Amino acid sequence: MHGQPVRPNNDVRHQPQSSPENPSRGALLVIVSLCLPAFGCPENPLREAYQAQSHGQLNEAGDTFLRVARSDPANLAAWDGAIAIFCQQRVHVARCLEVLDLELELLGTVHRHRDALSLALEGRASARMDRGLAQAAIEDLARAETVTPNRANIAVLQARAWTMLGQREEALIALERAFSLDSKHPELDLIRAWLPAPQATTTTHGDGFGGE
Repeated sequence: MHGQPVRPNNDVRHQPQSSPENPSRGALLVIVSLCLPAFGCPENPLREAYQAQSHGQLNEAGDTFLRVARSDPANLAAWDGAIAIFCQQRVHVARCLEVLDLELELLGTVHRHRDALSLALEGRASARMDRGLAQAAIEDLARAETVTPNRANIAVLQARAWTMLGQREEALIALERAFSLDSKHPELDLIRAWLPAPQATTTTHGDGFGGE
């Protein structure tokens, strides 16, 4: 008995068989490798958004990121993706602000994206001033200042807006603040040259109608 070689067991009845109830490792790999949406696998909108973004389909990607963020406000990756597209890659100010306002509404804060919000507000303020809407620009800049209070560009734009409104004192205050934050800002000298002339002080005599 001890001298007889051990013969391999070729009886297939003793080999592990693959079955729907007990798939083999190889079968599992095949199933996983074929896990595509066409085969009924669960959708992954976030992955679809990243793929669209990588292929330059920015509108589609941004809309998908935003849809995910709406359905799952705690998904910070979705907010990051939407803001990266609408506030940085496409620089669509109105859409950027729409996304940020929605984030503020659903999360109660935009602290994570405060720089993006400030830049969007500055962009809209500048565009409004180009259309002569200086007062509306002032309102945008006031909101931007509450988000990022130490940005020199906000103060520069405020000085520009006050200058357009003929408010010399307010413009000077904004210029001084801009200078304290960034003394080399390229627009400081230009806006200083646009300042309204100081109002001349007049001395009235008599009753104010030219009498002595």
